Amino acid sequence: MAWPGPESYKFCPLCGGGLEERLIKASEPKRLVCTRCSYIFYIDPKLAVLALVPYKGGLVMVRRGIEPGYGLWAVPGGFVDVGEKVEEAVVRETREETGLTVKVVRLLKVHSYRHSRTVVLSYLTEYLSGELRVGDEELEVRVFAPEEIPWEQIAFTSTRDAMKEYLGQLKSAQTQNPGNETPMTLAAKKNRLFRLLKEKSFYYRPDQPFRLTSGRESPYYVDCRPVTHSAEGLALIGEVFFDLIKDLDVQGIGGLTMGADPIAHATALVSYQQGKPVNAFSVRKLAKEHGAGGLIVGDVHPGDKVVIVEDVITTGGSTLKAIEAARQFGLEVIKVLILVDREEGGRKAVEASVPEVESIFRLSQLKN
Repeated sequence: MAWPGPESYKFCPLCGGGLEERLIKASEPKRLVCTRCSYIFYIDPKLAVLALVPYKGGLVMVRRGIEPGYGLWAVPGGFVDVGEKVEEAVVRETREETGLTVKVVRLLKVHSYRHSRTVVLSYLTEYLSGELRVGDEELEVRVFAPEEIPWEQIAFTSTRDAMKEYLGQLKSAQTQNPGNETPMTLAAKKNRLFRLLKEKSFYYRPDQPFRLTSGRESPYYVDCRPVTHSAEGLALIGEVFFDLIKDLDVQGIGGLTMGADPIAHATALVSYQQGKPVNAFSVRKLAKEHGAGGLIVGDVHPGDKVVIVEDVITTGGSTLKAIEAARQFGLEVIKVLILVDREEGGRKAVEASVPEVESIFRLSQLKN
């Protein structure tokens, strides 16, 4: 679709007078000037954003249900509204078109073309929550692995350029780290962690339900230990969890042994490597009668601000026990982070004690 040229604008938006082209400066193109009030009417570029959303091992794409590009594929995106930050536009457009809530990781590239009035900013994002759904202006929403991307059916040049830029950076990062399957972007690391949990920690047995720690029975079982005790899993968990606490004023991270221990240790290691050390601690299930005793073990002290972590939450009982022990020791719990939320009321129970609770993944995601 071609944008209207100067000849399409006839009247001044201020006074309604006629517009005519005049040379204002010798070094610039002619401008439209009002013949009545001398207002200079600039035909400025439009600003648009694109969202590259790594999700479940691929990129989220939408098949457009409107022109331009009806029936062709694009990534989530659209124009920035007046008074809206570009990052806000990225989040809004992604949610409207795909149902996913994301956060902006970084600017990927600026796309501008000589014969287009639109300047496009493409951003790499990270999935936070939500399930894929088709928006009002889309025909379909899909996740494409890199080798499946329908390059011949892409709606816009900027979409094609943005995806090639992202995939090129991803390949370069992997080339610079031979033997390491983990891409360098945080969003890709989170997606890889999801795949590991799906492959190693998620079980479905409808004919012989599992008995959970809470005493309930369920056809679904999540055992994070094969991932939280693996070399790759620890590296991914440390990166993902540290990103969620790096801007917090905390001195410690820990939870009820044993489920929380590898998460806390991995995060503490990454925090030191990143120059923002946060010490790990464990909460014993029972206090020992010998030695120093007590429920809290680690390099934390009364008055420290801490984050409580949990590998899997069902009813929230284990997490609440860790919170209570930490508080009795004199620690200030400011946030709770959960690797997998079974969505059985545990998070809500914990939120009654610590308002800021965040889960990395949910059981409903692992089911899909």
